[in-house]
Amino acid sequence: MASLFVAQLLHLVAPFIFELKNQSLCKALSIVTHFAFLAAFFWMNVMSFDICFIFSTGFTNSGERGSPSKRVLFYRFYAWLGAVIIVGSAASVEYTSDSSFKPGYGDGVCWISNSRGLMVFFLVPIAILLFSNSVFFLISAVSIHMSSKKTSRILKRKNTCKLLIYTKLSVVMGLTWCFGFSAAATNSQALWYLFIFFNTLQGFFIATFFLCTKKVFQIVRDGASSFYSNTRSLTVKKSLTSKSGNEKGRNASRKFEARY
Repeated sequence: MASLFVAQLLHLVAPFIFELKNQSLCKALSIVTHFAFLAAFFWMNVMSFDICFIFSTGFTNSGERGSPSKRVLFYRFYAWLGAVIIVGSAASVEYTSDSSFKPGYGDGVCWISNSRGLMVFFLVPIAILLFSNSVFFLISAVSIHMSSKKTSRILKRKNTCKLLIYTKLSVVMGLTWCFGFSAAATNSQALWYLFIFFNTLQGFFIATFFLCTKKVFQIVRDGASSFYSNTRSLTVKKSLTSKSGNEKGRNASRKFEARY
């Protein structure tokens, strides 16, 4: 997820930008970071809905209920526009109003410095998205359980634990951010550690879950085998061509010697 990568990268760069004492640059960085984080959460919400849609309706029915390209277009419109509306509203309050909910971009830190502005323009939207993600997660988990139960009954196989699937879903849906809200509410140090650990490595977990699969490994293995076989056949062909050329040269030399 590009937006999550940009958000976390800018969050790391922010202290160095603040040291430059360039408030305009710091404000611009704060707004872009704000937008990147919100876009990441909106995209996680999109993925949560799409996963829920697929598992709750079934793979066949989900394909019949609308073109995938139209769904992707709607997802893009929803994710980017949602982030633009919230950040645009925050920026308009920042530059055109003296409201107590003014974000305070770049005032003392290259981020939202006003706690009320942070609450209204960042924490509340994220809380709403996380709540909807939790609902989508529960629906998906129930659908997976019912589908697995039905399949195991038909195939007469033992219903295996789906803990890994549920863990993947929770990370992709951004539910690890619930540790942050719980830590803030309870002031528990253990929850803060869990929040920092899971969200620092969230991009790594998502990339691992999407890339480290049997299907991807099979594609890489097939590609490597194809590359090796093509390289080997090319080497053999060059070797045969070289041998053929040498043989022709020797035959020509023998004919020349026999003639003279």
